[in-house]
Amino acid sequence: MALAACGSPLVLLDSGQSPSVVGVQEAWEITDDGRLRVAIIGDFGTGDSSSYAVRDLVLGWQPDFIITMGDNNYAPMTPEYMEQNVGALYGAFMGPGDANRFLACTGNHDWVFGEGLSVYTDYFDLPGNERYYAVHTPEVDLFCLSSDYQEPDGNGPTSVQAQWLRDELEISTAPWQLVYLHHAPQSSGSHGGTKIMDWPFAAWGVDFVWSGHEHDYERLYLDGVLYGVQGLGGTSPRSMYTPQRHSRFGWTSRHAATLAQLGPDVATFTTVSSSQEVVDIARVERGVPVDAIRTLVSRHASWSVQTSEPMASWAQPGFDASTWPVLSAPVSNRRGDYGYVDWGNQGVRPITRWFRTVFDVPEGATATNLSLELVARDGAVVWLNGVQVAQEAMPAGPIDAATLATEFTPIDERDNVSVFHVEPNLLQSGENVLAVEVHLAGPNSPSGSLEARLRTDVSTPLLPQRSTWSYAVGVVANDWNTPNFIDATWMTGKAPLGYDSPLVATFIPGGTALDRPAVSRFRARFEVADVDAIDALLLEGLRGEGAVVWLNGVEVWRSNVGQREVEQDGFTPVSLPAGWAEISMETLIDKSALVNGSNVLAVQVHIGDIFQDTMVFDMGLRAMDRW
Repeated sequence: MALAACGSPLVLLDSGQSPSVVGVQEAWEITDDGRLRVAIIGDFGTGDSSSYAVRDLVLGWQPDFIITMGDNNYAPMTPEYMEQNVGALYGAFMGPGDANRFLACTGNHDWVFGEGLSVYTDYFDLPGNERYYAVHTPEVDLFCLSSDYQEPDGNGPTSVQAQWLRDELEISTAPWQLVYLHHAPQSSGSHGGTKIMDWPFAAWGVDFVWSGHEHDYERLYLDGVLYGVQGLGGTSPRSMYTPQRHSRFGWTSRHAATLAQLGPDVATFTTVSSSQEVVDIARVERGVPVDAIRTLVSRHASWSVQTSEPMASWAQPGFDASTWPVLSAPVSNRRGDYGYVDWGNQGVRPITRWFRTVFDVPEGATATNLSLELVARDGAVVWLNGVQVAQEAMPAGPIDAATLATEFTPIDERDNVSVFHVEPNLLQSGENVLAVEVHLAGPNSPSGSLEARLRTDVSTPLLPQRSTWSYAVGVVANDWNTPNFIDATWMTGKAPLGYDSPLVATFIPGGTALDRPAVSRFRARFEVADVDAIDALLLEGLRGEGAVVWLNGVEVWRSNVGQREVEQDGFTPVSLPAGWAEISMETLIDKSALVNGSNVLAVQVHIGDIFQDTMVFDMGLRAMDRW
């Protein structure tokens, strides 16, 4: 989708200034390739120099739309302050009806306690009820949510608002579905994830979920959905904490914005700081998992539930469960925001409940390393297509509806995850059934519950992590990253390489205090038999503070380095939060540079400064299967 205004510089009015033309500042890999451009900003409404720096960055991208993650105005909610903190920056994108290209969402600072959103809704001209709404384009359907507790239609996954989203998603025909809101459902920031907004986005068919509230940037992958946090639009950045296990990148050093480029088959999310550093690039391809794992049954899957003992064939594909109630996981007898199962009164509770969920596997799809993640209390028996594959806290021998679990689940262990490896050959093309029988340890058990995930590896290592790499520090020949470069004089070692980390297997030279090499370079060769048999490439691993990656001499990814020519020697502009350099990154990369036969992956790794204590490098490439 291309709008007429996007072909020329935008004219806007800065607060207290005369009209001026904002020049184009090319962001990394921003080309006129016909893809829709959506700028993502959050927590920007300060009206200070930081918000203007982000504004200049965003306008340089000439986006088709700007979407905000809320907190559009931190000052008192008056028309005057809205004009100062929003209109003076982005007024060129605002207009009535279909002419409006500034798609705001509500943050907690946009609500006035006891008075609602009247100033907000009077100022903006947004679709629908202006609190939550949809905007449809040929490339992507955008769904804005209202996540504050004051939302009159509720903000939980069973609310009126959530039902509206489900209805909209069911009729969505765009290649991509992007949800955006203020409170982050998944986050490693100072607030942590907002549980009530952790809706079943994967099960409902959402591809991307973007949020703010946290004053940082983060990228997470969960159940095949890319979750992004972008709260660096103008207000002060905040520290980040221990990464969640599904986090792939965290950054909080400077103000920034994210540019989404959305085409029918490929979407990229490029996050750039106000000082023009490329912070992170995430690539997503249609039909390819965002990471190496395909989720077959998500943690918020819909389960059919039976409260009386069913027929013996209940765990088999083809069994008719159309009369069973259907609930979204996690299911329990606690009345809350997810599936409620009446387990009866404590002291006289029946022992067993039966659950089944159906999923499809395409014809010809291959699966390896099939794993089941189970949270059930007190005990459970699990079948895949009628074959028992797991048993948790249940006695040996025959099990029937009256069999007690072997122990009550302690309160502090109710969310513990048990992992079981399942034979992949139990999967079949077409309909598959995961069935779970949940047992209490007795009629006095506090509650029964179920949450499960079934996932499979859909990748093949081309260059495994912990491979042997050639490496060098200091200045090298300019063609060092090309396939024909001779690296016979370079040192070699098994990854992870680096210094001052228990993860390191090979310590590189110069890794002493005040003598850190600013740049280290790594090369590895790998073989490919048939490029055409590879659907996509996944880059994964550890990359220090910042890195640039080349495949056969073609740059395919960079993180936390400048946008222009890569320096032969130099520190990264900023450092990552403590410990985040040891968090494994993952992203799909363009496979077009791949060739049959010998290939070379070359990586230039930067550290933040000479006082940096730790550097760890270990990267790999996987060939991905498209389902």
